[in-house]
Amino acid sequence: MSGAGPFQVANPTPSGVGSEAAPGASVAATSSRVDARAALAARLAPFAPRVLEIRDDSERHVGHAGAASGAGHFSLTIVSEHFLGLTRLARHRAILERVGDLIPYPVHALSIDARTPDEIRRDERTKQ
Repeated sequence: MSGAGPFQVANPTPSGVGSEAAPGASVAATSSRVDARAALAARLAPFAPRVLEIRDDSERHVGHAGAASGAGHFSLTIVSEHFLGLTRLARHRAILERVGDLIPYPVHALSIDARTPDEIRRDERTKQ
């Protein structure tokens, strides 16, 4: 994958956000996507995630109407004890309550994978 890779943090704060540009991306659009990644990380910090990966998938959507405005397409993986006992829909709602005002700009699209640490461990055992 070209462009910005996953933004991984153990203790999510906006500091340390990379500024890698996707090939052909404008400086302004890239800067706003980096700012979006930092904003997402800061807004999700109250979940105390054990894993937080924010991947900028915008280069895969070049030519899409949302990409034309400079808004980004992001994939989010978050692992948190906060999600214990919550359905998948409730997890997504909890996340969107924190980041919803970033949509449609600077975030045009957000793919969410929200799991608990137990679900990650169970998935790892299943793969073995």
